[in-house]
Amino acid sequence: MINVSNVKLQFGARVLFENVSIKFASGNCYGIIGANGAGKSTFLKLLSGKIEPSKGEISIGKGERMSVLEQNQNAYDAYTVREAVICGHKELSDIRRKREVLYAKTDFTEEDGNLAAELETKYGELGGYECEIDAESLLNNIGVSQSLFDVQMSEIEPKIKVKVLVAQCLFGKPDILLLDEPTNNLDIKTVRWLQEYLKSLELATVLVVSHNRHFLNQVCTHICDVDYSAINMFVGNYDFWYESSQLILRQQREANKKAEARIKELREFIARFSANASKSKQATSRKRELDKIEIQDIKPSSRKYPYIDFKFERDPGNDILRVEKLCKDGYFQNVTFSVGRDDKIGFLTDNSRSVAEYAIEQLCSIAYSARASPIRAGSFGAKTCAQRTCRKTTTSISTAARCRSSSGLTNGRKTTSRNICGRGSVGCCSRVHARAHDAAFAQFPHIRRADEPPRFGEYNVAQQGHDKLQSAHTVYHRGRGNHVVGG
Repeated sequence: MINVSNVKLQFGARVLFENVSIKFASGNCYGIIGANGAGKSTFLKLLSGKIEPSKGEISIGKGERMSVLEQNQNAYDAYTVREAVICGHKELSDIRRKREVLYAKTDFTEEDGNLAAELETKYGELGGYECEIDAESLLNNIGVSQSLFDVQMSEIEPKIKVKVLVAQCLFGKPDILLLDEPTNNLDIKTVRWLQEYLKSLELATVLVVSHNRHFLNQVCTHICDVDYSAINMFVGNYDFWYESSQLILRQQREANKKAEARIKELREFIARFSANASKSKQATSRKRELDKIEIQDIKPSSRKYPYIDFKFERDPGNDILRVEKLCKDGYFQNVTFSVGRDDKIGFLTDNSRSVAEYAIEQLCSIAYSARASPIRAGSFGAKTCAQRTCRKTTTSISTAARCRSSSGLTNGRKTTSRNICGRGSVGCCSRVHARAHDAAFAQFPHIRRADEPPRFGEYNVAQQGHDKLQSAHTVYHRGRGNHVVGG
């Protein structure tokens, strides 16, 4: 349980949170959502104690243990994979180190013996004798090979490090879990496993910051919307929050519309009959009614919803592509499939990402070259290195401006290639690249190849951008377009 009471957080002149009071109960999973920069990750840092509030109090249940997903992938490079997971339980990990130091002493005294007895008792109470087995079980479930258990963290791939850090956060069944973007860099199988694991936690308090709406829909019992220095809680998952918030907004607008119509009617009556002696009482009564009517101040959300649209010049036929017994040595054998006008195709693989990317690229390239000539294809790759390349090269001002505008990124500032990609933040560059497939598909292709398009939604593109991208895909599909998506 976490109790937040009248919390205020201010950085200089900017007030990030003002008089926030909210309670997170055990047995629930809370999704923290909001626009980029609204303070979602900062709020988790407040709860974890990494940042002190300017005002107010934050308390957790007595005796409860909190675990926070580590964001620094290199923080445990000096540890083996197994030990890094055990470090998720700080008290247990500290006792393990004290035991090792104590038993390594050559001059073991009676005082050391008494201390060792105390440590062993506490170690057993915390489950220390089973901790290595528990850590290995978590690693196996999350998809880390047993051959890596004794390897230094500094020697493993970043995508494996992410899995290890997730396992570290879950280790020891903490009472409170704070997860900031837990699905980033995780493959679809691991994400599904994590979903089921979080749903199985009946007594824990779980708080999740994520741009992955499907993940939020699966695990969340409540949604906390961060907007305008406040946090509003809704019961239900992300979709239920969206429908509820839109319904509330429509109801407020409708109520204001009726109130404005009533105000106009009352004012006309008062103006017409206020000087009439026979109607004076009625006019006075309407004045009182007019004074009581209030127009609700509807504050527009700080979120920005980009416009994304995919089109093509002419309708294709029913048969788009037929592939029979396609082979590429070392990558795939005897691949046979056909693509119809309304089909969407996804590729899943257990191979390493580089091999999978190349196999899908080769398959798509060969398939595209065999397509019917009137069928136009477009391609977009979500390469991680694109952000770095973007900073080192000159981007067309017109292309960058179009991407920035469609991403909702202008904010009244002058749009140039330099201030977008040369000086912009990683989030800004990521959003520009996320919308750059508008430019990649500017020729209105019938077939789209997109390499992990949801990744932009999970990293730095706000949730509303992810939602609009999905909506555009749906409309594109209904408009007789095809998708070939690598995952």
